[in-house]
Amino acid sequence: MRYAVLIVNYLCADHTRNAVRSVIANALDDAFGIVVVDNSPGRGAHESVGKINHGRVHVVDADTNLGFGAANNLAARFAQGRWRPEYFVIMNPDIEIEQPGTVERLLETIAEDTSAVGAQPLVWNLRIPGPPSSQAQVRNVPTYADLLICESIVLRFIFTSAFRRYTLSDKMPYSEVTPFEVPSGAFFVISAAAFLSIDGFDEAMFLYGEEYVIGKKVHDLGKRFVLNPNLRVRHDQGASTGFEYQSARWDMYRHRISSTLYYCTHYLSTSRTKCVLLLCCMVVGYGFRFVYQACRLRFLRRRVTTGSLRDIPE
Repeated sequence: MRYAVLIVNYLCADHTRNAVRSVIANALDDAFGIVVVDNSPGRGAHESVGKINHGRVHVVDADTNLGFGAANNLAARFAQGRWRPEYFVIMNPDIEIEQPGTVERLLETIAEDTSAVGAQPLVWNLRIPGPPSSQAQVRNVPTYADLLICESIVLRFIFTSAFRRYTLSDKMPYSEVTPFEVPSGAFFVISAAAFLSIDGFDEAMFLYGEEYVIGKKVHDLGKRFVLNPNLRVRHDQGASTGFEYQSARWDMYRHRISSTLYYCTHYLSTSRTKCVLLLCCMVVGYGFRFVYQACRLRFLRRRVTTGSLRDIPE
């Protein structure tokens, strides 16, 4: 078994089915397996995914919503026990592979770099304007200062150069194979040996920020990831978590805040005072976004009501 694709389903069985079909349709051979962990048991994943006629697609029911990291770790253990694959493909259910041989070419990209244990293609977010090569894709392992700048709208403008270095946006548009440290949690490949050696995802992080820890642990091993901009996958962001990209939800922000502060205290040894400062930046920033998006949605709905728009754009 060359690779196992790990997918966590949460109330999006149709997306999950499409994701599974895209893996099967674009694989170059049968040296792979797919494990779907259903974080919403009884909500249709078995019925939807189970209809796919492929012997190496398995649906594992979680007793409850385990969260992103714990569910992926469960999928990895299942795949390891059944197939012992060389690589794991971490894939959101709202991802679709479009190009034949995408995963296989990513494995070739890893093989060409002796320091690499993982790789990813361009993750094309359909809800953000512009080509995927001009969208934020990867980043370096964040320091406390990086997180503070990233979460503060004001500090982003003051420390633009530092923000661009952290997010690797100074490499845009991506045109060549680019080393990086923190992958997109939506889709990346990592060697099974490396993933298991770092104990997979930190299960204390329920949702968001899990890739920070993966990146830091891989960096501490003296290894890295590589981005291959000649490959891309489609990402319908928000479908896999239940949080629509353009719809502000405090539950989403609560998970982000919790994960970010956990990362700071457990992996950066950040003091309590600094954590409070970061928390303030995050609350202010998310509050601004919440108000802005609520006003924008209200404005669009009013235009629909008055007939100046036919419908609210997606």
